[in-house]
Amino acid sequence: METPRARDGERRVAADKWDIDGWQMLASEAEAAPFATAKPVYERLVSHFPPIGKFWKTYAEHLIRETPDDHDGAKEIYDRAVAAAPTSIELWRSYINFTSSLAIKVPGSKLETDALAVYERAIASAGLDLSANPLWSHYLDFLKKHATLSDSHRRDALRRVYQRAVRNPMQHLDSFWREYSTFEHTSNTNKELGRGLIAESQPKNIDARAEFRARRSRREGLTLSALPVSPRGRAKESSQAQQWRRFIAQERTNPCNLVESELNGRIVHAFESALCPMYRYPDFWMEYVSYVYGSFVKDGQPAPTKAGNKDNGNASKEESRMEKAATALKPILERAVQALPECVAIHTHVNWVYARLGNASKGVAALETLCKRYPSPLAYIHLMRAARKADGRGAARKVFGRARKDPKGDDPAVYVAAALMEFRINKDSKVARNVFEFGLKNHSKSAVVALHYVTWLWGLGDLEYARVVLKKVMPDVEGSPADVRGLWERWLELEDIVGDTASVDQVEALWRESDPSCANKVVQDVLRRARFLSFEGLSENEASSIDGVRASVVEKASGGQGQSQGKRDPRTGKRVMSSSSGKDGSSTAGSRRGDGTGPGSSLRIATDYLHRLASGLPHIVAQPPSPDVLFQMLLDMPDAFADTPAGANTKSSSAPPRKGKDEQIVGKKRKGDEALGVQSMSAGHTPGNVVSPPQDVFRARQAAKQSRMR
Repeated sequence: METPRARDGERRVAADKWDIDGWQMLASEAEAAPFATAKPVYERLVSHFPPIGKFWKTYAEHLIRETPDDHDGAKEIYDRAVAAAPTSIELWRSYINFTSSLAIKVPGSKLETDALAVYERAIASAGLDLSANPLWSHYLDFLKKHATLSDSHRRDALRRVYQRAVRNPMQHLDSFWREYSTFEHTSNTNKELGRGLIAESQPKNIDARAEFRARRSRREGLTLSALPVSPRGRAKESSQAQQWRRFIAQERTNPCNLVESELNGRIVHAFESALCPMYRYPDFWMEYVSYVYGSFVKDGQPAPTKAGNKDNGNASKEESRMEKAATALKPILERAVQALPECVAIHTHVNWVYARLGNASKGVAALETLCKRYPSPLAYIHLMRAARKADGRGAARKVFGRARKDPKGDDPAVYVAAALMEFRINKDSKVARNVFEFGLKNHSKSAVVALHYVTWLWGLGDLEYARVVLKKVMPDVEGSPADVRGLWERWLELEDIVGDTASVDQVEALWRESDPSCANKVVQDVLRRARFLSFEGLSENEASSIDGVRASVVEKASGGQGQSQGKRDPRTGKRVMSSSSGKDGSSTAGSRRGDGTGPGSSLRIATDYLHRLASGLPHIVAQPPSPDVLFQMLLDMPDAFADTPAGANTKSSSAPPRKGKDEQIVGKKRKGDEALGVQSMSAGHTPGNVVSPPQDVFRARQAAKQSRMR
């Protein structure tokens, strides 16, 4: 297409493949061009946006318009379309119009049977949509005109479709109910039978109307016609994704108390509807695949094995169930890989499912395709593991050889994965050592290979050779700060065990020379030398007295877990709750190193204030305020009540004190306060820890009066 608008659209999509306006321009220009010229553009559109039914519909109708006799070509496009966009109402309407128009031209032929099959597919795929009423109406109209059906068969077919329609939550249910009532009253010679069938369907129709209103409310704000693009971090896209996640979660709670078969259909339709705009979001595909797989595999039952077939009398049923699961999951898995061809997580999930369906070769093939089209170190690692499970160690070693030769796969992590696989699974320490040495040769400055190699040697007890490796790579090693620091700490720990004082001092000097920021970290060095497993060289209170140290101590002691599990006393080794945790064990403040959350820091104090403020507030259901606003309020909070607006107003508006009755009241309150203090002390509290009752405006006013009277 050589029109200016088409050239502009090509320029825009070349600059940004997710430019929606550019693709819309190409679609409109293709519709006006000859089909032979527009076909390549249509193919690009439907391959880039498979779940968008309007592109498929325009594609097929363009072919029918120019070559009306090419029925097979149009049917091929429609079949591809409904497989990629199964919930598109406009696409299904176009398809059934095409098939029904062919059937009407040749009454009584096989085309009528084919049209009925298309109608059933449309109802099964998109009939649960709230706006699916046109599909049901077309289906009923076609049955009324079906030439090959006898009167009795036509009546039975219409009754079945009517009874399904009136209990389906969708628009214009009242119209369908009136049509069904009229049908039963006019088509039955037995009036009692008609009234009985209507009475049987009426409660289900009432439930369907209520469910329609509820689902319409749950779907408010959801966009169905948006073109699917990859996540770009935009607020509108993130909001839509979150709304779809909430909608699917609500559907899975079964708010209408449906039976299992009907509930599965509703949830599958919810996933399919969400995948139209959320086609490029991996978590939707992961949840969809896992749900369909879980609907066949109950309670985590694995796929049947050949060994189990002889002993288990239900093996044939299990095999049949897994075959049904494979049939249902196959198109979903293929579409997931097509939607996210570069996503390693999706491909590993596909491999996981195929392995449990008893078809591991398909999972390996999916990872093989990923490595050929979009190679990466992680893709090769997963392919290596899958190949070993499916075809043995020889296949895994071939994948490792391919990864080393591929510039996009030759990464230190691949060597580490191959070496650990040889040692842990193949039980071959010699080959594992060779792989580590090979990785250290090709990536001599990699902290990843060196750290895992030294750790592996440490586990074998070969500490002397671990020292050799460390001396070879240090101090010129390169990598993330955590890996480099881990190597230095491992070297120092090793020298503490097998070296002497001079060697330890030499390593510490090398570390300070390579990283000047470590020169003044005396306390951290002492704690590192004193630490063993979960035991620390300081008590909890001693650690909390050191700003910036307590966070690291807690982090090391808990092993990265939450503080709710408590910590071990450094002297007894017993697990105790942290003094900064609440009654439920939850921490009241963060504990990351170097993030300004140490004792006495402003963030720590502000967080503590927030916790105390939140614990005293009543439970309300409302939108939470912005944290920035709360922090600013806390920072602006005066130290004394008299400095607040309420306190200043109280002080300025105080009237001259009156003698008599007011003095008696204040005296009684003062005595009550003193009694409260005595009661608190008698309960085991010190006078400094007495918690005074909350101060209110009335008490402040009375105190001001008493001070003026004196």
